[in-house]
This record gives sequence, structure tokens and C-alpha cells, in this order.
Amino acid sequence: MRDNKEILEEIKEQAIKENCYGVDNVCLLAMEQSNKEYKEDIVNALENLSNNYRVIDGCYIIEKSVLDNFIDNLDTFGRIF
Repeated sequence: MRDNKEILEEIKEQAIKENCYGVDNVCLLAMEQSNKEYKEDIVNALENLSNNYRVIDGCYIIEKSVLDNFIDNLDTFGRIF
């Protein structure tokens, strides 16, 4: 997962190449790209979580440690913004 500074630098370079480098525009594009990448990461994590289960007596079981790890990752995501 890239951090916001990396994304901002990429967007700045792209905006300068396209001669469209107003502060508002660069910030908006960087924020949109950052949200898109973090959303993709969360969706991938949810897919991994939904595929990480055991079946016991016909019930689908997700271990608490797996959920705790997922929650910790979501907490980290929340602190980024």
C-alpha cells in the first residue's frame, strides 16, 4: 500500500506534464487516487477474510485472531486520514 505522500508526488508529476497543476486540482486528484487505492486494499482484505474460514459441523468459522488482525488493519487505515 502506497502512502499519501507517494501518491501526491505521482499526481504532481502527472499534473505538471499535463500543464494542469493548480493546488486545488492536484489535491483533489491525489485524494481521489488515495481513496481509490485504499478502497481496493480494503476490498482485497475483505475477500481474503471471507476466504479464510474453517467448517465445523456445517458452520463456517472465522478465527478470532484473524478478525482481530483485520480490525487492527482497519484501525490503521482510519488513522491515515
